[in-house]
Amino acid sequence: MKNIQSFIKSQILSKSKIQFDLWDDVVKLFEEGKFMESLLCLFDYIDKDLSGGFGNPEKTEFNVPHGSVVVNIKVTDALVDIQVPFLRLPEKNAIPILRRVAEINFSPLNLATIVLDGNELSFRYTTPLHLCEPWKMYYVLREICINADNFDDEFILKFGAYRVREPKVIHLPDAKKEEIWKSFEFLLNETKQYVDFFENKRMDGFVWDAILQLFFTVDYYIAPQGAMRTEMEGIVGYMQNNNYSLHEKNEKGKTYFKKLQQITRDELFSNLYLSEVFIPVKNAATLDNVRNTFKNQFETAQKEMANSDFMGAALSIRYVFLYEFYYSYAPDDVVEIITASLEKSSGKPWDEAARILWQAIDQIMTGNNSQQANPVSGSDSGDAIARNV
Repeated sequence: MKNIQSFIKSQILSKSKIQFDLWDDVVKLFEEGKFMESLLCLFDYIDKDLSGGFGNPEKTEFNVPHGSVVVNIKVTDALVDIQVPFLRLPEKNAIPILRRVAEINFSPLNLATIVLDGNELSFRYTTPLHLCEPWKMYYVLREICINADNFDDEFILKFGAYRVREPKVIHLPDAKKEEIWKSFEFLLNETKQYVDFFENKRMDGFVWDAILQLFFTVDYYIAPQGAMRTEMEGIVGYMQNNNYSLHEKNEKGKTYFKKLQQITRDELFSNLYLSEVFIPVKNAATLDNVRNTFKNQFETAQKEMANSDFMGAALSIRYVFLYEFYYSYAPDDVVEIITASLEKSSGKPWDEAARILWQAIDQIMTGNNSQQANPVSGSDSGDAIARNV
């Protein structure tokens, strides 16, 4: 393979509503003992329109939609009570779902709890107002929203549970869905070529790169929802878990890759929609956050560029760029630099792609916008060295 993988710019872009400039105010109010004001400021930090759009005039009750649930928050002078109706139990065979709930209450839930009231499951969390430390409260809300999204489809498909509330979704136009389907097929076919090539060369580290970068790209370009997103999150997490060997991670990734190859047009379309979001699954990132994320790959790519290992450098940088898109909402100017470099390098020869991507990551890390920011020395062999993952 003489060229880097293709990149297709997404037209399903989402942005964080987080108001970074309010965080210091949130913390300051809490430290001053103004606990109600701190909590309300936290809501403004999450979304400046939250109180006005989903709160009562007294700002003591909030009913905020998130996917298929509504997060109900009641605030008094003494307590904050969060209740989120989740799912109704099936009429028969409820024991398996209750066992699964017990597992989830142990992990991944840490602060919130799923409780049973009659035949209805709800997420619950109650705490004294003076213990509403800002990070803790944001974490609780995120924990509830993310896990409600992650487990509702599993409980419905595997255990026959029923939704308490149908999600309000925006379906994509048919023409857009067809465009996505064609690009999805293209990305799968292209990735198979890279996987086959790297396997034949016994470059197992690059097999991992090709598969994981496909999953990142699918998430970026398609923004799948429902069961597809939940399952992909599990696979991505597994492939980046160093408790498993590279062989185990690649086998897990290849199994899911084959499943994506077999997905039908209708199955894909059923996972293509936009829904209401209270707490985003991705974290909002500052420039410093981005630089911390990029640090190791930046240093790795710098060495690879210096050794004319253009394939390694290109994949190192492309990986961390797609990783950032998968996990975070980066600042707009950073997103612009990353997107432009991925578009410009798409399908280019390894050496050209590496230089384009290097210039972009160097600009983000150092503020250097010079075309000369290129640590390449030595021969222009383009030989790749498979790295350990």
